[in-house]
Amino acid sequence: MKSDIYINGNSLHTRSMMIVLIIILFYINAKDSLGASDSTNYFSEEVEVVAGANYEVSGVVESILGEHWRPLWITPFKVGVLDLNKFGGGLQAFKKGGGLQTKSVHFKGDDGKRYKFRSMDKDPRQVLPPDLRNTVFADAFKDQISASHPLSSIIVSRLLDEIGVLNVKPIVTVLPDDERLGEFRMEFKRMLGTIEENPTEGKNGKPGFANADKIIDSYELYEKLEKDNDNRVDAVEFLKARLLDLMIGDWDRHYDQWLWAGYKEDGLTVYKPIPRDRDQAFSLYDGLLPMIAGRAITQIEGYGKDYPKIYNLSFNGRYLDRRILPMVEKNVYDSLTNFIKEKISNQVIDEALSLLPKEWKRLGHKKLKELIISRRDKLKSASEEFYELINETADIHGSDKNEEIVIHSGKNEMSIDVFKIKKDGSRSPVPIYRRVFDPDFTDGIRIYLDKGKDKVTVTGNSILTGEDFPIDVRIIYGDGKKEISNKDLDFIELTRDTRSNTDMKERFEPSNEDRGYDWRFSPVLNYNSDDGIVLGGGPILYHYDYGVKPYDYRLLLTGAYAFGAKSADVIFAGEFYSIVKGMKIAPQFHFTQLGITRFYGLGNETPYDKQKDKDGFYNVDQNLLQFSIGFETQLTKRVIMNISPFFRTSNTYDRPGTNLSLYPDIYGIGRIGLLLVLMPR
Repeated sequence: MKSDIYINGNSLHTRSMMIVLIIILFYINAKDSLGASDSTNYFSEEVEVVAGANYEVSGVVESILGEHWRPLWITPFKVGVLDLNKFGGGLQAFKKGGGLQTKSVHFKGDDGKRYKFRSMDKDPRQVLPPDLRNTVFADAFKDQISASHPLSSIIVSRLLDEIGVLNVKPIVTVLPDDERLGEFRMEFKRMLGTIEENPTEGKNGKPGFANADKIIDSYELYEKLEKDNDNRVDAVEFLKARLLDLMIGDWDRHYDQWLWAGYKEDGLTVYKPIPRDRDQAFSLYDGLLPMIAGRAITQIEGYGKDYPKIYNLSFNGRYLDRRILPMVEKNVYDSLTNFIKEKISNQVIDEALSLLPKEWKRLGHKKLKELIISRRDKLKSASEEFYELINETADIHGSDKNEEIVIHSGKNEMSIDVFKIKKDGSRSPVPIYRRVFDPDFTDGIRIYLDKGKDKVTVTGNSILTGEDFPIDVRIIYGDGKKEISNKDLDFIELTRDTRSNTDMKERFEPSNEDRGYDWRFSPVLNYNSDDGIVLGGGPILYHYDYGVKPYDYRLLLTGAYAFGAKSADVIFAGEFYSIVKGMKIAPQFHFTQLGITRFYGLGNETPYDKQKDKDGFYNVDQNLLQFSIGFETQLTKRVIMNISPFFRTSNTYDRPGTNLSLYPDIYGIGRIGLLLVLMPR
C-alpha cells in the first residue's frame, strides 16, 4: 500500500511529479529554442544582443521607409555564445564567404562535416556604385534590411521538416572571440548570426549530407541533366518546396538558393532539392519608398494575408521552375497542396514560432501566425495559378544522348513521350518522360533537342484531318543529326537553338526573357526651379518571345503634372524588335507643356525682377506635340545606323502682360511645324 506525505495540502508525490514535469518542460523549451535540438551543449555562455539597433528611427522616417519587422530588429534578446571547441567536435575557420550583403565564414568540423556561419544583419550598400555608398540614399537602402524577418530561416526549417523537404537546421548564436576563427577573428568575433551544416558529399566511404551520394549546385544540375538522361530530378519534391515558397512569400528563390542531393538508384542518379538562404521569407514592405520600389520592381512582394500575382512572386525562380516542373501533372499539384495544408497545422505553426526568442513573442508572433494561416488556407488558388503559369508555355528538354520524341495530337489534348534510343537504334520500351497537355492550360510547347542523334515523330488527328491544333509546338534543335517527321504541319515550328554554348549562365538562365508579358510601373518624380515638383507615372508593357532580344516589344505610357508650372507632360513610346528581323522600330508620341516654361528676354544683360517672376511675368504658355519613328540596325559590332524621321508642331501663345508679349516678332510665337529626318552617327 502506497502512502503520500502531504505538505501544505499537497502530497509529496504530487509535488515531485510537478517538479519533474516542470524540469522536463524547461528542458524541452531550452532544447528547442532558437532553432537547435542539441545546441545548448555547445554554448559557453549566454549574452544579451540586439539584431539591428541602427534600425530604430523616428515615426516620420518610419512612415517613409516602412515599419517592416523593425520591432524585432531593435528588441534585445538572449542567445548563447558558440563554443568552437565543442560544436561539430571542434571547429576551425578556413574560408570567408563571397556574398556582397551577408557576411559569412566557413568552418571545418572535427566530425568531418562543413559548417557555415551567416551574419544576421546585412549591408547591401556594397552592391551600389562606389560614389553612392556613403550617401543618404545608401543609408535608406541599408535600412530596407529591416523588411526581412531576422530569424525567418528558423521558422522555415521547422515547416520544411514537417513536409519532408531536405534542409539544414540553422542555430542562432554569437561567435566567440576565439583563436579558432584564425585570420577572420577581428572581423567575426562577437558577431550575431546563424550557424548551420553546409551540405557536402561524404568522403572515404562515409555518407554525405542526408546520406546523399552527390551534392551539387544548380548550374552543375543543369549541366548533368543536359549531358545524360540518366540524371533526373525529383520534380515532386521540388514542387513541394516551391509551393511552400509561395506560402511563406519567399520571392528570391534564384539558382544560388538551392543545392541538390543526388541518390544513385537502378543506374540513375535522382536529385532532390535542398532549399537554403531564407532572407526574403515573410518580408514586409510597407512604407512609401518600398511601395514605389515595388511598382518598379514587381518581384519584390511583401508578405500579406493574400497572395500577390504568382508571376511576380515566383519570378526569380522561373528558370528552375521551367526546367523541372512541366513534367508534373495537375493532379499532383492538387495532391501536394492538400498535403501541405494538412501538415502545416496551427500547432505546427505555433511550434515553429516558439523557436524564436521569447523576448519577441509579444511583438510579432500573433501577426505572423495570422499571415501564415491565411496563406496556408488560400494555397489552393496560388497552386492553380502557379500550374497555369508553368504550363502556359511548357518546356521539354532532351539531352546530349540520342532520344526519340513522340508528339501525338488527340482530339482535345496533346501527349509528349520521350524515349531513349539504344545503341542498336531501337527505342526503350518505357518513356523516360510522358505528359499530356490540355489546350485549356497550354498555348505552346518548346522541345529542346541538344547534341544527340534525335528523332521527332508527329502523329494524331491533325495529320489525318490536316487541321491546325490549338497548341503550338516549337522544336528547338542544336548540333547533331535530327530526323523530324511531318514538320510542315501548321502547329510545328523549327527553330535553331540560339542559347550560348560558352557562357553557362547565359545558356541556362539567360539575361533576356523569352516568353510572356510583364507589366511594370514607371514613376515620374522630378523637381526644378521653373516647373516645381513634377509627379506622375504610368504602365510599361513588355512582351517576350524566343530568340528575340532584349524583348519582342515594349509599350510605355506616362503622364506627369508640374505643380509649379501648372503644366502637363504625356509620352507614349514603343519599341518593336520582331517586325523586321535585325531592326528595332521605335515610334514615339510626346505632348508636353514643359518644353519652355520661362522667358527672361534676349541676351545676358536683361534685367530680372523677382516680384514679376512671382506674378508670372516670365511665364510661357506653350504646347508642343512631337511624333517620331526610329529605325535602328547594327551594321557591324561597332557601327549602328539609326534613321529617325519626326514631325514636331508647337503653339506658343502671346499672352498680354507677359515678358514674351514685349517681343512680338520673335521667332517661335504662334504655330510652327517641322519635319526632319535625322541620321545620327
